[in-house]
Amino acid sequence: MKLNKHAKKRKEQKLKKLAAERAEQARLAEEEAQRQAQLEAEQARQEAEAEEKARIAQAQAEAEDIVALREEVLVDKPVEQERPKKEGFFLSLEKGIIKNTTKFRLRFYGAIPR
Repeated sequence: MKLNKHAKKRKEQKLKKLAAERAEQARLAEEEAQRQAQLEAEQARQEAEAEEKARIAQAQAEAEDIVALREEVLVDKPVEQERPKKEGFFLSLEKGIIKNTTKFRLRFYGAIPR
């Protein structure tokens, strides 16, 4: 009977040791799963940040292109300035030219007899 008790005791100790090892393995597996989940979350966060930075860089590049195009348009487009009013001799010269041209056109088309 003593032999049986010792065998039972050894068997129980073996089972306890095996249960403790399995519990330790389960705990380690759970910790590893948590570490893996944290690592994946960190990678996802970094990828999201990288995508956001890429979007920001693209938006800035587009804005710079728009500004450059706007500046090109503004530089290429001549600024209209007010013409100085004709005075004196030049005003009378212009009126004479308009008058003669009008008479010529009217004669050419037959409105004024020669």
